[in-house]
Amino acid sequence: TTLIGNDCQAVDLRNSLPGAEDYAPRDLSPIRSLVVHHSATSRDLAPHEIALYHVGTLEWPGISYHFLVHQGGRIDYVGAILTIRYNVARRTHEVIGVCLPGDFTHHPPLPAQLEAARHLLANLQFALGWFVPIVGHRDIALPGCATACPGDTWPQWEDALVGPDSLAPP
Repeated sequence: TTLIGNDCQAVDLRNSLPGAEDYAPRDLSPIRSLVVHHSATSRDLAPHEIALYHVGTLEWPGISYHFLVHQGGRIDYVGAILTIRYNVARRTHEVIGVCLPGDFTHHPPLPAQLEAARHLLANLQFALGWFVPIVGHRDIALPGCATACPGDTWPQWEDALVGPDSLAPP
């Protein structure tokens, strides 16, 4: 495991997933958003399943997210935040991508998944040391890159992640 921020534990899978992992390096100063995604899949996929899709089908260098937050509340650290991952077209250099595996088109995430995501996002804000807005992928998609991610129910659960206590040190 690895410590994210003040007290948030994540399973460190950064060097154990499929892919060459030759994403470009970056420093953290250009980070403008913590972006919430969903996998748009009917179940909570394992990290290697997502990585295999990104590498084998999309031909990306590795998994495109920095973190996965699973339905039971487990957090996986899957891609170094000091790398530019392919998770928001033409904005990858300025985001940290957090994916909640599942499809939130018709139903919001489970409470344990939401609580773990809120905790992770608050710890990332605290660790970065400056206010970084928490947004859904669709909220920052550029013209020509429109998406429904993280699902049609996003307005129902967005406040659970971006409410006032999300900025307080955990």
